[in-house]
Amino acid sequence: MDKKNEKINSILKKVIKIVKPDEEEIKTINITVNEVMGRLQKIINKNVELLLTGSVARGTNVRGNYDIDIFLLFNRNLKESEMEKKGLEIAKKIVNRNKNEKYIVKYAEHPYAMLILNDRAITVDLVPSFKIKNASERISAVDRTQLHNQFINNNFNEKLRDDVRLLKTFLNVNNIYGAEARIEGFSGYLCELLIFHYGSFLDALKHISEIKLPLIIDIKHKNTIYDDKLSNEMVKKFNKDFIVIDPVDENRNVAANISKESLSIFILKAREFFDFPDIKKFYGPKYSNINSRAYINELKNRFNLDIYVIAFKIPDIAEDIIWQQIKKLKYKIHEALKQNNFNSEISFQNISNKFGIICFFINKTDNSSKIIFGPDILMKDAVNSFIKKHKKSVLFINENKICTIEKQEYNTPKKLLNAIIDKKIFEFPSYLSKQKNSLYINNIPEKYAKILNEILHIKFLT
Repeated sequence: MDKKNEKINSILKKVIKIVKPDEEEIKTINITVNEVMGRLQKIINKNVELLLTGSVARGTNVRGNYDIDIFLLFNRNLKESEMEKKGLEIAKKIVNRNKNEKYIVKYAEHPYAMLILNDRAITVDLVPSFKIKNASERISAVDRTQLHNQFINNNFNEKLRDDVRLLKTFLNVNNIYGAEARIEGFSGYLCELLIFHYGSFLDALKHISEIKLPLIIDIKHKNTIYDDKLSNEMVKKFNKDFIVIDPVDENRNVAANISKESLSIFILKAREFFDFPDIKKFYGPKYSNINSRAYINELKNRFNLDIYVIAFKIPDIAEDIIWQQIKKLKYKIHEALKQNNFNSEISFQNISNKFGIICFFINKTDNSSKIIFGPDILMKDAVNSFIKKHKKSVLFINENKICTIEKQEYNTPKKLLNAIIDKKIFEFPSYLSKQKNSLYINNIPEKYAKILNEILHIKFLT
């Protein structure tokens, strides 16, 4: 074994000792699971089955992750709306107010309850679902979870479980762990499947670092599909070029939520780890929020761009929903800037502590006029109409089109963005439409600078 491989193996051994739950933590989790299960058993109907799921049930949880998932499995002859209702009713009944507990309703495909045990800083997701034997019986997406449990527990040993912990930690430090809309990264189940398929953390990392797309992994048959015809069919079917077929449901791509950006970050970071192995690759860059504004000003000066931040308070709704609306709004603003000849070189959005921001890095520009491109000269009627409409403007020919130059209504990004905030150009998405918005240029208040700084340190690789 050469020195680099020795160093890599030494690093992985140290990381495992850090990220693997110790006996005390496992004991705490088990006591909590048994206690909550006991409460549930006292009030549920005999036709409802309880099932511990997720990383805790599969033994792939990382130290410090006290999130517990318990599924309430109902018979399939129940209506879905009735199943949801009964599930929430059961969750409400087991809350112990004397222990400073509470529950909140959250939403995935259907509502579920999160039980918050404040006295021990643990949360328990209580998820109503239908009991099924195979994927063809499923009524909602969460029904598959019980099958995922079976597959992982039937195929994993302790070494594979530890390698999953390594992969989760590696992805998490690079902010690509999690399938939620804000991250568009790798779910815990996908991490488990990649380790099962490749056999180890290092082999998974090696294959990702040398990836060729399209990549189709058939987990059930432990096979990678290279056949061009079949590969093209799969890409067309799933509309993705990175496909991991769910071993319990051949019609599902477990990697469907992964963005091109998240996959690209994984590839780059995997290469970096093999080229320059370092335990710091599992803990990432450290930075202080105290210097948020200083760091942002440094970037502004380095890029010679102005930084525009639209900040707002976000409503108390599911994070995935508000994230998608913020993302949609960012793209609409980006298009408005583009149409007014303002070049937004970089743009980001982020949410934290009940606040959201949308940020644009824009060239220092003052556009007093803009070119309006008209129709092709051969289109007689359209050309005449264009001339009539712009008869008070200067008209000229650009190649085969008639054009004019007009004074621009919004001659600075500031004027345009203020008009957008005032809803003069387009309406905001529903949940953002009633929120108060503020525009900041370069001099950003510290509370928003921290939120921006967080995303900049994620997105910028240096």
